[in-house]
Amino acid sequence: MSNKFKALPIIRTVNTPLISPTADMGHAQALATLCDGALASDSSGPQVHYPNRPADLVSIARGWVSPIADLGVLHVEGDDALRFLQSQLTNDLEGLPENTWQLSGYCSAKGRLLVSLMIWRDSDGIRMVASKPLLAGLRKRLSMFVLRAKVRISDESDRWFLFGIGGERAADTLRQLGAPWPGLKDVISFGEGYVLGCAPHVSPTTTTTAALAPVSRGLLLVRLNSAAHLWGVLSAGLTPAPSTVWRWTEILSGLPRIVAAGVERFVPQMVNLDLVDGVSFRKGCYPGQEVVARSHYLGKLKRRMFLAQVEGSAPEAGTDVLGPEGTEPCGEVVLSAPSPAGGASVLYESQIAVADAARLADGRALHRLDLPYELPGG
Repeated sequence: MSNKFKALPIIRTVNTPLISPTADMGHAQALATLCDGALASDSSGPQVHYPNRPADLVSIARGWVSPIADLGVLHVEGDDALRFLQSQLTNDLEGLPENTWQLSGYCSAKGRLLVSLMIWRDSDGIRMVASKPLLAGLRKRLSMFVLRAKVRISDESDRWFLFGIGGERAADTLRQLGAPWPGLKDVISFGEGYVLGCAPHVSPTTTTTAALAPVSRGLLLVRLNSAAHLWGVLSAGLTPAPSTVWRWTEILSGLPRIVAAGVERFVPQMVNLDLVDGVSFRKGCYPGQEVVARSHYLGKLKRRMFLAQVEGSAPEAGTDVLGPEGTEPCGEVVLSAPSPAGGASVLYESQIAVADAARLADGRALHRLDLPYELPGG
């Protein structure tokens, strides 16, 4: 008896990332040229650096300014913009006062973070700052769900230069530009653009060494036609520092930033987004909300994000973190940066049970440090 059925060929599907990174170095090169720096790239995106002027703790403490090449800006406007984003992001944007920023996340339907962002609203609409290589994909994906809503989403990255500032002289230098030093989470509009007040979520019981203490900082968004004047004032009062110094201060503050290697890798709680006011468990639905809520309300989380110092160069985001036996991955690097104190500072996601004994895939020990906020369970 002949077989009437032919076997079908096996088709192996490849998962396509919901947000794919892009590499456009033109704007970053313009920033590097303005700031007399050189352009490089790492796992976070383009970086401005100063090969002959490495950052040191003394100059950082006195006052520093860092051109930021790996962050970009989306602008969302229209009658339905607020309602639309409220239905897409992990945090409660409707309950956020104007001219105050918040952390938030954008998740897949499976509750995995596609991007993390800083977001605020004012009379000019809603702006979001996120990893620049992910912005084109974020804009495209959000636009898929606009449908008939009155919403316009534009990538404004090429309209702004971003700078980070901090240290003893930062407030006085900022006043020369006509802006007061912003309070925590404040967004101040001034003639040159915006300045956002950034400080860590410090717990009263947290102890850390002075050399690795999280610091108060400001994030400046500056219009291109004002950038030359502003850079002249900033660089006269503060020491120019590489882009990685801003990222280093983010890491010491325990703030998760999703870069290309981390897309669709983490539920928000795995990178402590819920511990730094980046998730609302009282707002309405958004993509992945059921998974995020289930992780919050049911059972004890088995994975969290930790802070560590390592010797040598900064590991790339996405690098495996191994358990105590050194054979099986127990997590991965979320974000890292060279430290002006030497070595590198690292945020890594790991199984909680083995986090203290974890090490990088190349064998380097992760010397765990206290985060500025407490992890649940002590």
